[in-house]
Order: sequence, then structure tokens, then C-alpha cells
Amino acid sequence: MSLTADDGGRFTHTAVVPEDAAPGWYEMTARCTAMDTGGARAAFEVVGAPRPDPRLSLPADSGPPGTRLTVTGTGFRCAEGAALDVGPGLLTGPAVVRGPL
Repeated sequence: MSLTADDGGRFTHTAVVPEDAAPGWYEMTARCTAMDTGGARAAFEVVGAPRPDPRLSLPADSGPPGTRLTVTGTGFRCAEGAALDVGPGLLTGPAVVRGPL
């Protein structure tokens, strides 16, 4: 790609690493196009996407029948949605999900 440097020899260019970029090191080299003056190099490492860190929490570990439980899930970064499986007969009533999981 061609860039234009200012009178002080500076340029800027902004780019976004594609979502499907393979992890690894990528080298960039800039040089003057009209003369062979060498150039400058820099490297950038694309790291793997953050791994989900799903967690569930309950307000208490135990309680008598009739105890109201709020199950909180965090770190469920799954575009296809999340599911909560509960032992048979433990919970009744509709599930309410708030916000992205």
C-alpha cells in the first residue's frame, strides 16, 4: 500500500485485524519508495481469541423447600445462546434471562 508522509517524515495508517486472522507474528516494513534508504520494521502478534470462562453462582449452597434461588451465569460468550440444566424436580417457574450471556 502507498502512504504519504508529512514534511517531518511521519505517516499514520489505521487498520483492523480481521476476525479470521490466524494467530502468529506478522511483520510490517515501511520504506521510502523513491530511494533505497533502507526502512523500518515492526512486528505484531495476533493472539487467539479469548477463551470463554463460564461460571455459575448461587446465593447459597443449601436451603429448605421453598427457597428462592437466583442462578447467575457469567462468561458465557456463546453466540448460539446458553442452556441451564437443573436436576429433575428442583426448580419450578419460568426462567428469566437478562442481558447477553
